[in-house]
Amino acid sequence: MFCCLQVILDSPGVYEVLEKADENFPPTLYFYMPKDPFFTSQTLRNAKMMKSQGVQVSVIPMYEFPVTPHLFALRNPCISNQTSEGIFHKLLAAGLLDENHLVKISPWVFDYNSWLGAHDVLAQCGDLCLTKQVVQELNVAYAFHSMSSYKNKAMFEWFESSLPFNGLDLAPKYFSR
Repeated sequence: MFCCLQVILDSPGVYEVLEKADENFPPTLYFYMPKDPFFTSQTLRNAKMMKSQGVQVSVIPMYEFPVTPHLFALRNPCISNQTSEGIFHKLLAAGLLDENHLVKISPWVFDYNSWLGAHDVLAQCGDLCLTKQVVQELNVAYAFHSMSSYKNKAMFEWFESSLPFNGLDLAPKYFSR
């Protein structure tokens, strides 16, 4: 069975193709980060344009999420719960997380690599690349230019509703939750 779907992280390079879309264009899902006003406006403009041309289009905003004490351990088995808690509490004490534990300063602006090194929170891990991974998790949590890698219920529901299964129960085979 052949099916065609596409997921688009909006990119200026695809605008010309989208303008030529019609009802034969595959169902399209857009992800966008509301914290980025330029790409949000472009995404919503393109989705509206494509819908007006008969394309099945959905959009899913990717919002920031709170950093939890065990986030880093859950995301990387090389980081212990104790180390993850240490990172969390130092971020909180330094005022880098707000009262809801959301990242206050974009990792694109603040040098979290240097901050983590100066606070020696990963020294017992013995792996310098873990600092980059922790910073990437902060970037994802901040949700400005990083796609959330967490399962998103709306995304899976879109895939399941958009795939032409023709009565076959294929969703569990391809989409585990």
